[in-house]
Formats: sequence, C-alpha cells, structure tokens
Amino acid sequence: MNGHKIKAAGFNGVSLYFDWAYHSPAPGKYDFTGVRDVDRLLSLTDELGLYVVARPGPYINAETTGGGLPAWLKTVPGRARSSDPNYTAAYRDWLAHIDPIIAKHQVTHGGSVIVYNAENEYAANTDPAYMEDIQRQARAHGIDVPISHNQCCDASWTPTWATGQGAVQIPGVDDYPQAFECRDPDTWGTWGGGVTERLSPDAPAYAAEYQAGAIDANRAGYDKCRELTGPNYMKVYYKSNLITSGATMFGYYMAFGGTNWGRLAQPNDVYTSYDYGAPITENRQLTTKYDEFKRQGLFFTTAAPLTKTDPAEAPTSDNPAVHTEARANPDTGTQFVLIRHADRKTDDDQSANLTWNTPDGTYNLPVALQGRDAKILVAGYDMGGQRLVLHS
Repeated sequence: MNGHKIKAAGFNGVSLYFDWAYHSPAPGKYDFTGVRDVDRLLSLTDELGLYVVARPGPYINAETTGGGLPAWLKTVPGRARSSDPNYTAAYRDWLAHIDPIIAKHQVTHGGSVIVYNAENEYAANTDPAYMEDIQRQARAHGIDVPISHNQCCDASWTPTWATGQGAVQIPGVDDYPQAFECRDPDTWGTWGGGVTERLSPDAPAYAAEYQAGAIDANRAGYDKCRELTGPNYMKVYYKSNLITSGATMFGYYMAFGGTNWGRLAQPNDVYTSYDYGAPITENRQLTTKYDEFKRQGLFFTTAAPLTKTDPAEAPTSDNPAVHTEARANPDTGTQFVLIRHADRKTDDDQSANLTWNTPDGTYNLPVALQGRDAKILVAGYDMGGQRLVLHS
C-alpha cells in the first residue's frame, strides 16, 4: 500500500485533494460510495498515523479536468471561483457535503486531518469575499483545525492571503524551481532559488507544494521528469530550503501520482498516466528519489531540535565557492549548518576548510562537495544520553 511506503520514507503526513466533479455527477447529487468513499480513506490515514492536509477546493488543481469543478457547473449562470450568487449556492452545497466528513477525522477529534486548505493557488482574478466565505462555511461545518491556502508560484501572484479579508491562519507557498522542461534534465533552477517565504510572523513557513516531480507537457517521458527532479536536485534544494527559510511544514508535490481514470486529467498537459516523475512510480515501484526522501525524511523527523530554529552564525569558509548558512535551536543550542555551492547551478567539485564556533568549542573542519550536492552538518546535539559535539 502506498500509504505504508510514504510513511516508511520518513513522511508523517499526506496532502489529499477531494474532487467535487468526482463526487457530484449532477446538481444536488453526490456519491461517496465504493472508490469514492472519503470516510474510509480518512479512516485509513487515521490507522496509518499519517496527518492529512485536506484540500476540498472548490477548485483543486490545474491538471484536473475543469480544475475539479463539475461539468454541470457550466450550465449554472455566473462566474466560477467568485462571489456570484449562483456559483456560491453551488459550492456551498458541495462544502456542506464534504466538510462534515473531513471534520469527523480532524486531530481535534482523534483523527488525522491537521490542516484544511481553502481553494487552490487562488490569486488571479481574486475575490476576497469568496475566500472568506469558504472559510466561514468550513467553520460552520465543524472544521476547527487551522485553515491554510497555497500561493503559487512567485511574488507576482498576489495577494498572499496572509492579511486582510480572506486571510488564512497558515498561508503557504508553492514553489517549482526546476520548472517543467523534462527534455533537458540538466536544467537547473529555472524558476529561482526555491526558498520558501515566511508570509506571516504568526505562522510557520509552509512549503505547501514544493516540487518533487513535473508534468510532461513536451512528452519527454516521465523518466526524464524524474531525472530533472532527481536526488541531486533534492539534496541541494530541499536542504537549502530547510536551513535558509527555517520552514517546518513541507508538502512535496508529489509522492505518488498514479493513473487518471474517467477523464479526471485535463488532456492538454497530462496523460492518463500521472506518474509525474514522482519518487513512487505509477506502478508503485520505488526509485532513487524515494531513497533520497527517506534519507532526508528520517533525519528531519527525528532530529527534534530542527522543529524550532533561528538564524545563527555560520562557519566561515576559506573558499568563496563553498557557501555556508546556519540555524540553531534557541533552547538546546544545537546547530544545523548548510554547506552548498555558492552558485547553485554549478556541478564543479569544490572543497573548503571551515572555522566553526560550536557550542562545545571552535573547530577547523575540511568539507568537500562533489558535483551538485549539499550537506547539513550538526553540532551540539544531545541524543540517547550522549553528546554529539560535531558531525559532518
């Protein structure tokens, strides 16, 4: 079962869409039986011990036919994803059916749902009253976990939904720094540095959708997409994001895509296959990306001081081509140091000597980067009754 594989890779949660069109074949008609049984799905995540970010839309995803909006909505007068009264009546009916199922499985009720995501990448043609009403409906339906939203994909997409009307409790950022040119897997950082922005001082930095694969619009094949977003990319960008931004919530898009049945996929960019170059393939095989996720995931979820860090003094490097950044836990003093190329796009071999002021003394440390790589070093870590002074 993929849930077991995801948990074995070090993940402690999953992000799940709930597709309005999949459940509603006609106005006022809903099907939550058989493969559409959301209650059973969430019961499984409860049993697995995987937290859930629940994403019922109403709009859910650009790669889904109609964005997950039902085809019959085209016959409803008025603009979708707005405060138009006809659309409002339609989406309120959807939320009145899906929200109570989600509410039943919240962590506040002994279940697995830890966050509720309102809408999806809603920035262009924004309507704050619409965003506000989705959240008001959720609360009325019993949703009491934090509500989030995911902003895509750069600063030009405004507003952030961090302040003002329609603001959510945990604003998140979508980031796809490698873009989607699977024909050229040596492309590196096409869409920027991939550092998650903290949108609110009162909420964690949340990487709601961080690139872990790619759509294959140019038909290069998903193996090429897997190469584009492979272990080297993961080592550099995921570790850099963790230390640079101090993000403590990560949603990687995606762990498993699978197959699109019943015309769920929009046909312009997506095959029936939604393999996506993900770490678990469409036919449920594990890849080198899965291995790298497991290495990082087990570290991120077991090194407890990582859950609370502030920017800290980084070791000095005697080679300007080797960049260092650091964070430290203010309670334990544990330090986490990122070592990467100053130029993220290079694949040169580089070495340096670091001068590192750790909680237990100052040390000179040789480090090396072979090809595209990044490392996280740890110092001042109490574990299992022992003291880790320095680890590289």
